[in-house]
Amino acid sequence: MDPKVTLRELLAAVIAKDFDHARELAEALDTWLRRDGFSPLPIPDTAYQGWKNYETWAVHLYLTGDQDTDKFCIALTRRAVATAATCVQVVKGNWTVDHARRHLLAESLKEFVDVRSPLADEASIYSDLLGCALYEVDWNEIADALLERGMP
Repeated sequence: MDPKVTLRELLAAVIAKDFDHARELAEALDTWLRRDGFSPLPIPDTAYQGWKNYETWAVHLYLTGDQDTDKFCIALTRRAVATAATCVQVVKGNWTVDHARRHLLAESLKEFVDVRSPLADEASIYSDLLGCALYEVDWNEIADALLERGMP
């Protein structure tokens, strides 16, 4: 069995959303690779500098790394703290005020970063990769860090 052909077939099956066939091909490829002494690498620990992953660390650094952006994040934090108690989900009893603060701030931060994307209206490999990286960001972790540091 030629692994390049099998890998291509596997990708084609996934793209075609023929998941049963893709599963069979993946199992065949796995068996073939193991027979030749290949053992899959463990999934790497993606934590970075004490953050969930590199993407979260990088966005937090961007948001707090210069004075003007940091001041804007402080303003977003203040707004989240001020409006959390009147949030619809809190009033209905679905969320605590702390949960609302975290969620409101996380959503505001995500929107702030999304709006500033220079590739937002482009369809390209670069905009796709940027979108994938931003998808990996743990916005709640960044919101927690901003809420924990308090507001000067």
